[in-house]
Amino acid sequence: MTSASSVLLLVLAAAVAVATLFLIPLLLELRRTVRTLNGVLQITEESLGPTLRELRSTLANLDRITSDINSVTDDVRMFSGSLRQVGKDLHELRDVVALLGGGVGAKLAGLRAGFSTGFKFLAHNIVKKGGTP
Repeated sequence: MTSASSVLLLVLAAAVAVATLFLIPLLLELRRTVRTLNGVLQITEESLGPTLRELRSTLANLDRITSDINSVTDDVRMFSGSLRQVGKDLHELRDVVALLGGGVGAKLAGLRAGFSTGFKFLAHNIVKKGGTP
């Protein structure tokens, strides 16, 4: 069994030597790949840092803009409601003025007619009597 075990040992040694010859370049290539990957990750991290900061700033600005738009929308809604109320108030005021104006106009027209008639009567009587009382 010594010769079979020597052959087995020799085959095993040859297999280890061949595996080592294949593993050394493989490990060297793997090491280069890891270095390259580390470099790519570092560059990516360096370039993403400012981008992420800018994105955070943009999101904060967008949040402020949204808040301002909500505020302006509320103000426009309140202004619109105020305009609607002013329109209603003006309509009511127009109705009141029309109601009062009609009554006052009629009274003024009556008063004017009364004065006119009174002056005509007075003038007629002064002319008729010759200006003597």
